[in-house]
Amino acid sequence: MMTNPSLNYDETSDTLYVSFEPGKKATGIELNDHMLLRIDKERRRAIGLTFFDYSLLAQRSDMGPRSFPLTGLSELSQELRELVLEILLAPPVDTILLVSAYTPSAAETIPITLLQPFRETRLRSEEGRHPDRNRLAPAPEAGFSRRKHHAERGNEDSPL
Repeated sequence: MMTNPSLNYDETSDTLYVSFEPGKKATGIELNDHMLLRIDKERRRAIGLTFFDYSLLAQRSDMGPRSFPLTGLSELSQELRELVLEILLAPPVDTILLVSAYTPSAAETIPITLLQPFRETRLRSEEGRHPDRNRLAPAPEAGFSRRKHHAERGNEDSPL
């Protein structure tokens, strides 16, 4: 596994690809409409992450970093959910995503995450410029699956 992930920012689609093992086949797990985790289930390792609407994810609110619910976890089997949480809470993913929980009541816990800031020197767009991290990207349409949209554009197997 790479010690330093490979980063590739596509300014046109506002997508950030993070690869821990470039070229390795993986299973994609949709964490939410903006985040795709690619894993090697047999080796129980992260292969990469894809962030759609990266500008939105990286933009700070007036109160600090934005958190996003991990809505995709509820759609997984218990076994796969446990594996994904194990991977999310371990290096190298935990250096990029901070996972915590929102507890609106004693009976309900919602897993959430926030994107940890990248050092500007590590993140470059394909054109060699830094992405505009202050630009608010439009939210996807209701019911819009970024993974499906990306696959329809022929990028399902894009290297991460």
